[in-house]
Amino acid sequence: MRPTLLALAAASVLLVPSGRPSSGRVTIIDVFRGKMYDPSFGLVIGGWDGNNWVSDKAWHGRIRGSERYRFYGANGTAGEASGGKALVSEASGAAWNVKLQHAPAADGDCMGLTGAWNAMPRKSRDLNPDSAVFRAAVAEVLRAHGLTGVPVKVTRAIQVDLDGDGTDEAIICANHPRLMDARGGPAVEGTNGHEPLTQGRKADYSFVMLRHQRGGRYVSEVLSGQFSPGRNDTPTISEIGTPLDLNGDGRMEIVIRWRYYEGGGVHVFEMKNGRARPVLEASDGA
Repeated sequence: MRPTLLALAAASVLLVPSGRPSSGRVTIIDVFRGKMYDPSFGLVIGGWDGNNWVSDKAWHGRIRGSERYRFYGANGTAGEASGGKALVSEASGAAWNVKLQHAPAADGDCMGLTGAWNAMPRKSRDLNPDSAVFRAAVAEVLRAHGLTGVPVKVTRAIQVDLDGDGTDEAIICANHPRLMDARGGPAVEGTNGHEPLTQGRKADYSFVMLRHQRGGRYVSEVLSGQFSPGRNDTPTISEIGTPLDLNGDGRMEIVIRWRYYEGGGVHVFEMKNGRARPVLEASDGA
């Protein structure tokens, strides 16, 4: 069963205008690493037509083949590769994938785009996930979703100036410990010799949130995640992707990945008027 996610995603949005002019037409794909994924294929996330974000459903037909993609991973550029035309996924019959000339040179997940600008104008840095401030912010979110008495676990936190205004934002990921294996990997995929997790529990949670200043005070926004899945819901793991400037306007978008035992997906958010808003999303899997 496909997982049920609480996600402020733009699944049905075809055109999302941006408030600032930027580059021309851009195709955006994502390459997952892990047990279930072939790194020689990129999942079509969508595109940018010069003025608007365009969903994968509306964009895949514009991919002609022979486009050159520049890839970015957690540590910066991860090489380039040419891709073919968009092909419908055999797994879901709904997602679109691009066959790459060769897999990107990155150890982890990475995103590819056809734009020629530097998509990482400012690098993020990892913060202490055991920070009392972050743990308190996560605990507040859990209480708001009726989860009290559960272990509060921040699995990753990063800091980056998303919009280039000189003020950093924090992106925080929290996962119930049972969803992570002993090495910190996603237990939902059945990595490191473990069977995959296929049934949820009421105490489970996995989400990514943004913590930033607005009006002189810190506010928290849950961007994407899953809370209290039932036994018939597949548990998911949410992860922070590398923030990137995907349309060349100088502002960096927030990238969130999520996984379950038969697939995964990507959510993309942009900062506008002091808030994060969803602009693209795509997923693939059985």
